[in-house]
Amino acid sequence: MARNKKRNEAPDMDPNAWMVTFGDLLMLLLTFFVLLLSMSSMDDLALKRMFSVLSGAIGPLELVNEQDVHAFKDIIHTGALSTDMLLNDGNKLKSMLSQSKDFGVGTALEKAGMNFNIYNDSRGVVLSFKTNILFDSGKADIKPGILPILKRIGEIIETTSNDILIIGHTDNVPIHNDKYRSNWELSFFRGLSLSNHFIQESKIPAERFCVGGAGDSRPRYPNTTEDNREKNRRVEIIFRN
Repeated sequence: MARNKKRNEAPDMDPNAWMVTFGDLLMLLLTFFVLLLSMSSMDDLALKRMFSVLSGAIGPLELVNEQDVHAFKDIIHTGALSTDMLLNDGNKLKSMLSQSKDFGVGTALEKAGMNFNIYNDSRGVVLSFKTNILFDSGKADIKPGILPILKRIGEIIETTSNDILIIGHTDNVPIHNDKYRSNWELSFFRGLSLSNHFIQESKIPAERFCVGGAGDSRPRYPNTTEDNREKNRRVEIIFRN
């Protein structure tokens, strides 16, 4: 009888066991409210920017009516250009310049020869033109022969998201000109002439451009020889980082 009575006794219960479940519940509630708070404080503008890369992208349903593989080429090309890219590689810019289908661009590039240079620096991708290919001496009017290249550059700018900085430079020889009072002024108006060309001819928004004139204050080479002075007379089109 004593053995049966001991067997029927209830096991000892921990009176604090309920706190484990209660603690789990509090943790779940805390996580839930933190999630709500984080969602309410998210920046709508930032979300729009994040999802903007998907706008205009190609989906599989857009291809259901296509019959031949060759028909995909134009669609893929359009999709590739549907979002602007950030240009940060000078070699990429060189490749894009040479890929133009316009025969006049290739001819103009051959004539330009060593009169322009492309490189990267802390500001971004720099396309530097010697001024003798862009302008006559002491002037800020663009030469007609360079227009095919400028047209191609405008097309490239359109497909990128970079802000564009255009800076004119001169050598240290004082200017003798009734129109421009100093090298500073000449260098600025040369940069302005290029930006106006892209705005008016390529229809690129003006807010993407910033123009400056450095005169002879930022030479790349010592102004000690005529060859160096020719290299210092330049206009830089900079695709900002």
